[in-house]
Amino acid sequence: MSKAEARAALLAVLSSGLVAPLDGLPVLDAIRSTEGCGLMDRLIAGDYQTRGLTTLTHDRKMGSLTGVMRL
Repeated sequence: MSKAEARAALLAVLSSGLVAPLDGLPVLDAIRSTEGCGLMDRLIAGDYQTRGLTTLTHDRKMGSLTGVMRL
């Protein structure tokens, strides 16, 4: 299964109404995004941001996200 197919399957399940992501729309936006850092990095940063926390990273791409500080 390609990344695009996996992304489409995740969106289908989480948009079906049967289940929903805990952090709502930002999670769906993270899954839709294909630019910059990877999905897991976006989900981690988004989770921290909803809790009012800053994510610290050494990763250049992840460091460009809102609420993330590159060390």
